[in-house]
Amino acid sequence: MYIGGVVDSAQIPQLRKFIIRATRCQAYVKTFDCEVPLQDQLVGDDYDQKKSIYVIVCQNANIMEDKIRRICQSFSGVSFDVNINTLNQDLVKAENDRVSARAIITQSKMTFRDYLE
Repeated sequence: MYIGGVVDSAQIPQLRKFIIRATRCQAYVKTFDCEVPLQDQLVGDDYDQKKSIYVIVCQNANIMEDKIRRICQSFSGVSFDVNINTLNQDLVKAENDRVSARAIITQSKMTFRDYLE
């Protein structure tokens, strides 16, 4: 079972501690700093500097899964299931969505500039 999410960087040590204690060291918690490319950041926004991404890996047991989900929900952030079988396809889809959103934003800026001239 894989569970992922985004949480404040300051809460990562507490999340790790809760997960390890609740599962009695039967789960693995891996964290990453959230890195947003400069072109995708808003001016003056430091969202990515305050957030971290976590992935929790453990055996598929209902009781353990419920404990982990309750712990993840208790933190302010977003959690989601990670399907390892479709991970590459999901990553490609997310990248395509990001590129299309960037194209829409660029076109909107150009239209707005043309309108103001």
